[in-house]
Amino acid sequence: MLLARFALASLFVCTASVAHADWQYTMWGMTPDQVVSASSGAAVAVDGKRGMNMDKPDIEAKLSAPYQAGSFAFDAVFSFTKKGGALARVQLWPKDKAQCSQLQTELGTKYGKPIHAKADSLLRSAYWKDEATNNMVSFTVVGGFITCYISYDPVSTAASSAL
Repeated sequence: MLLARFALASLFVCTASVAHADWQYTMWGMTPDQVVSASSGAAVAVDGKRGMNMDKPDIEAKLSAPYQAGSFAFDAVFSFTKKGGALARVQLWPKDKAQCSQLQTELGTKYGKPIHAKADSLLRSAYWKDEATNNMVSFTVVGGFITCYISYDPVSTAASSAL
């Protein structure tokens, strides 16, 4: 358990060490080609139905790459705006669904009490703002731990959003 906590903490420390509101080797706004290049070719095309973007119908998943953080193995899914093709979300889907409960615990340890939480009959989500990266981080459980995922989204600012 201690090793798993260290592994997930490493994931978040690496994420927090990247300048501003980016995720690992990517920067918000990158094109799919730029993400493939930044991943040294690890990111490959996926069916647009991969990833959960129901809350943001203006983005779609286009790339996926393996991602490892200690004992946690993930599929990192990269979603881009439909208009303009800019990186707008990164989701981490654990390859071992049995780790969902552990991931939820670790996120709570890392970020504390969520700033928002919601649940319905299918999904349960918790949301945090990572002040170090200016990202919104969410953890979503699908169907009582059938699967789960972590989402990273840039925080919108007055300068980046049109009203």
